[in-house]
Amino acid sequence: MLTSALSAHQQFCSAVAFYSSSIVPTQHRLVQPGPIVVKNMIRRGLSVAIICLATALPGQQSRSSDWQSALVLEVKEHHGSVPDKGADPSITRYDVSIRVNDTEYLLLYTPRPGTHGFQYMAGSNILVLVKGKTVTFNDILGRPVTVPIVSQKPAGPKQQT
Repeated sequence: MLTSALSAHQQFCSAVAFYSSSIVPTQHRLVQPGPIVVKNMIRRGLSVAIICLATALPGQQSRSSDWQSALVLEVKEHHGSVPDKGADPSITRYDVSIRVNDTEYLLLYTPRPGTHGFQYMAGSNILVLVKGKTVTFNDILGRPVTVPIVSQKPAGPKQQT
């Protein structure tokens, strides 16, 4: 396979040299590399590609241990003040209660314009990423949504179904 690649490369170089002989002055003609040089170039190229892939792939993904399963306990319309002073009062916000392991979180969720259906998510399981004072989850279209944690408390005993 390597010999066929080398012969194809040699034919290509010959064709380029033939067609460029009338264009390129004689002192600047292309020099055909030897088989050892070509073999080393292929090895270097593959090495660089493998190293790039090996370093890029793990950095693009979050560790799966960071994401946890959460049970949506309740979704209800938010009544009261909003922590953001510049927030538009005409936008409907929701209090969302979730249980992650042994902790219940109350989240303040502001849906994107035109998004509907999340009001009916009570009882469903979602994957969440809890970091500091925020929780991140993916909406129905797979876009990440980060919401603030209003409060948290230890979860009560799980109900039997």
